[in-house]
Amino acid sequence: MIVRPSPHSLLLPLLAVFLVAGSWPGVPSARADEESEEPDERTEELKSLDELPGADRMVEVHMKQQPLRFVFDAIGGGAGVPIAYGDDFPADETATVNFSEVPLAEVFRRLARQFDLRYTIREDGTLLVDGRP
Repeated sequence: MIVRPSPHSLLLPLLAVFLVAGSWPGVPSARADEESEEPDERTEELKSLDELPGADRMVEVHMKQQPLRFVFDAIGGGAGVPIAYGDDFPADETATVNFSEVPLAEVFRRLARQFDLRYTIREDGTLLVDGRP
């Protein structure tokens, strides 16, 4: 018996970004009920992600130890959201992400919390991603 690797196992880096058009009724945002942060400027900033075009699209992203910039470029590119980076963006960080059926805005929120990022949505719809100085 000859065992051949599937073409999918040869893809390096392991990357899958899928967007399911539109939102699905009745699907709650992941961990929306688990947030316990006090309302502050950061919480308000992250809530503004709901204004991002396509914020409610369900996203599936799986990446292992990829540069953080690559992660954002892949997610933004797949969602049609232009991404720009500030001077304090942690370009030397790597990320392993596994999101299944999570709204786009929630994916960005989780990444912000994990890597202490801040976002600004520009008038042209570009998402400016920066670290905290």
